[in-house]
Amino acid sequence: MVAGVLFRSQTASGLAFQYARSYLESGGVSLGPDLPAERGVAYPPIPGIGMPFTIRDAMPDNWGRQVINRQLGVDHEDTLPDVRYMLESGSERVGAIDFQASATEYVPRDGESSLRRVAEAAAAIDDDVPVGPEFDAAVRNTLTAAGGSQPKAFVRMEDRSWLAKFTTGYDRVSPLIKAERAAIFIASKAGIDVPDARLVDIGGRGLTLLIERFDRDGEGRRMVLSGNTIIAFAGASGASYPQLVQKMVDLSSEPAEIGPELFRRLAFRMVMRIDDDHLRNIAAFWDGEHAEFTPAFDLSPDLNASPTGLTDIGEGSRAFSLQALVERHSFYRVRQAEALAIAHHMIDVVRASREEAASIAQMNESETELLIRRTATPEILGSVDAVRRARRSVGL
Repeated sequence: MVAGVLFRSQTASGLAFQYARSYLESGGVSLGPDLPAERGVAYPPIPGIGMPFTIRDAMPDNWGRQVINRQLGVDHEDTLPDVRYMLESGSERVGAIDFQASATEYVPRDGESSLRRVAEAAAAIDDDVPVGPEFDAAVRNTLTAAGGSQPKAFVRMEDRSWLAKFTTGYDRVSPLIKAERAAIFIASKAGIDVPDARLVDIGGRGLTLLIERFDRDGEGRRMVLSGNTIIAFAGASGASYPQLVQKMVDLSSEPAEIGPELFRRLAFRMVMRIDDDHLRNIAAFWDGEHAEFTPAFDLSPDLNASPTGLTDIGEGSRAFSLQALVERHSFYRVRQAEALAIAHHMIDVVRASREEAASIAQMNESETELLIRRTATPEILGSVDAVRRARRSVGL
């Protein structure tokens, strides 16, 4: 269905959007909170963004742009116009939006189904070596549909849609792929909604992590918004989780669940040392009127580097500290007693589940020891004893 048109704005720098009359007359829903389903032009909201936030969510990220640049022979330092990236990236992108040059003919940019071919091309691009003749449009479309900055692709296997994350050179320093599989398992034990996941060995390229897509419902697509779009902010600097709570409360059909759910996810990320922390790593389903959190994703612990908080957890604090988060419980509409109980629960679950998670993630002995040594550590928790003493002081 043609939803609308993007065109060069004459009054603001970047691309403006306008709904198609046919879409509005057929009862088409809003594509995002910044694009109400009504006549008129939606201009780029902030200088430098270049387009409405909802449209920007569907754009290829750093990895996708790198793949497109490689196939088109563009130098890594050069960038193409946004419209070119839209039309050169695969159609199986996150969410329900696709970009087409024609308003009358839909031509999907389909991807490659062979996981081995895609993994080989991804490894070559990541290593900055020649890709070879297997790097055709189908491979490119598979690699460019997924977001983020690390090598990944969307694939179909067993009549299900998956995000494939590939082993990279950094996995020799820190077992990111295995650690993420372990974290997904522990998150499920902690009561956090996560997608199905599995590790597969495609031979010669290391393990590949498959995570089932939550933005697909059979053959249908679900609209998805990033945290950036929900709070209508350009990037991580200056944004905050309390802002996200407020915006989600306004948009949710179950507002009382928003703050506590985000608090649980942040507590888990801290205990598990997951510091890839920015507002594009949080998303919400959108039905045209309401927004509800998607399952948690990008749960990739860095077991070597020192954790760095990137997003304000409240009062300007970017501390990667469970104790600091608990102290700011009111921003998440959580009572102190509940915040302390959540913190204690996450500590207990992570510590109790690490060895089983390591086994499921096919970690060797040294990787298992690293997972145990580097998660739920005192510098991240603040002071476990202090949390427990505070917990006892409120009668828990």
